[in-house]
Amino acid sequence: MNGNNPIDYRMHLYIQVQDIILKKIENGEYFAGMRIPSERELAQTYGVSRVTVKKAIEGLVEKGLLCRRQGKGTFVNELSSRKLDMSEEEKIRDTGFTSLMAYLGSEAGNKVLFSQFIEDDKYIAEKLGIKKEDKVFALGRVRYEKDNPVMVQYAYVPFAMFPDIEQYDFSKLSLYKYMESKGHLPVKFNVNLNLQACGEKEARLLGIPEGKVVYFYSNSSVDAAKNIVEYTEEFLNPDVIVVSQYVKYRKINSGR
Repeated sequence: MNGNNPIDYRMHLYIQVQDIILKKIENGEYFAGMRIPSERELAQTYGVSRVTVKKAIEGLVEKGLLCRRQGKGTFVNELSSRKLDMSEEEKIRDTGFTSLMAYLGSEAGNKVLFSQFIEDDKYIAEKLGIKKEDKVFALGRVRYEKDNPVMVQYAYVPFAMFPDIEQYDFSKLSLYKYMESKGHLPVKFNVNLNLQACGEKEARLLGIPEGKVVYFYSNSSVDAAKNIVEYTEEFLNPDVIVVSQYVKYRKINSGR
């Protein structure tokens, strides 16, 4: 494969072409609304057949990253035409969803999927900086703007810091308001934001097709004393959200 992208015979050619296009979207060379080179041009650039390029593009169209326009070519898709700009979080002190909706003049709603303790989860324990055997409170919710599902959110907090957390109803109460009342409001955030194809469960909860590209947001936060107080994973609905910051695409089908 030409264009400073050596061929790897262990990997299907169309996947390599997809990865090249994705990298150009990631670094902004191909931006939203831009027409990408034609199948013929891409085939010539990378030394592959037009059939290979067509298969690569069809896969990215199915994932929602590209769209075809009859007689005009293939374009980088707008992930969102609306409405809720999640970058507004940076403008308010409490970056919780409830406060963000209030700041934007809208209404937050919640549906609790689960509210339970978990133990012996090495992955979550590492994210929280605790021992694997330490108890963790896990909270799964669908977050709504009025009646529109905005995100599926999985939040994990160390039980040792919040020993009465199971007594509260987080369909009505803001998790961050509760954490603040216990002296552990998150004040610093280690955020990762990517694009990924949505798995069946999260797609069903968001009311979107399985495999649609969504924002995947993960965050570890600390309180004023630098304790890790929360780890969160969120699947954000691109039909109702725009995130005005750099995102990467990653090929993962589902989260925790």
